[in-house]
Amino acid sequence: MTCLKYSPTPVQREELKRVFWEVWQGLPDFPFKESESKGGCMGLKYEKGGTYIWVNPSGYSAYQENPNSVFMVMMQSRSEKGFRARDVSEAKGSLEDAILHAQDLNRSIILEQRDAAKKALKKKKRTEVNNSE
Repeated sequence: MTCLKYSPTPVQREELKRVFWEVWQGLPDFPFKESESKGGCMGLKYEKGGTYIWVNPSGYSAYQENPNSVFMVMMQSRSEKGFRARDVSEAKGSLEDAILHAQDLNRSIILEQRDAAKKALKKKKRTEVNNSE
C-alpha cells in the first residue's frame, strides 16, 4: 500500500493489541463509495472481504481538495486477510507532524495497557493472598 507512511512495528502492534494509529498520504486504490455518516454528512466507505475503510466527512473533504492529503488512521486490525481502518481523518500539520502524533498516540496506548496489566496483576495477587488466609 503506497499510501502507508507510518505503521507501528509488528512488536509494537503485538503490544497494542487491537487498536493502533497509522499515517497515510492519499488513500489506497480501492473503489470507494460515498456513504452518509451518522451525522448526515458524506464520507467514503470501502468494504470487501476482510477489508473495511471509513473515511469520515472531514477526511473526505480533504481528499476532494487534495487526493494526496495526509490522514490519521485509527486501525482496528491488520492481517494478511485484510484490515479495518475504523476512522480516516485529515491530519493537522505536515506528514512529519502526523507521524510524530501517531507515534505518541501508540506509545500512550502501550503505556496505558501496561499500567492496566500491572494493576490487574496486583489485584490478582491481593485476591490470592486474601483467599489463602
